[in-house]
Amino acid sequence: MLALTGPRISRAMSSYHRRLELDPAVFRKSEKAIAGALRGGAQLTRQELKTALKRDGRLVLIEFRREDPRVPIREEHKMSVSQVREELGADGFRIDRVIDVLPWQHIIVLKAYGAGAGRR
Repeated sequence: MLALTGPRISRAMSSYHRRLELDPAVFRKSEKAIAGALRGGAQLTRQELKTALKRDGRLVLIEFRREDPRVPIREEHKMSVSQVREELGADGFRIDRVIDVLPWQHIIVLKAYGAGAGRR
């Protein structure tokens, strides 16, 4: 199924990738950092993920908008921008930007900050 839909989805996402400054090099670096941290079957907490990301690392969430009652998704599957700020802020991430171009979701770009950011 991925072989059939992957190329079409990649083309559709290309404008979002440009907007988020996500190029193949960023994906390779992110994948390498996270895969290395998960080596041997390890599981990461948000704090450990923050530590695994390099100083300029970004975490991108796509969350259904809790603020919009018209989004036909169960409430427990939605998050507001303020919830993301509160929950991930406690784990050392800050919101870099919010991109609201999707009809039902927020694209939320976060960066690691604080004591764990930039450690290798």
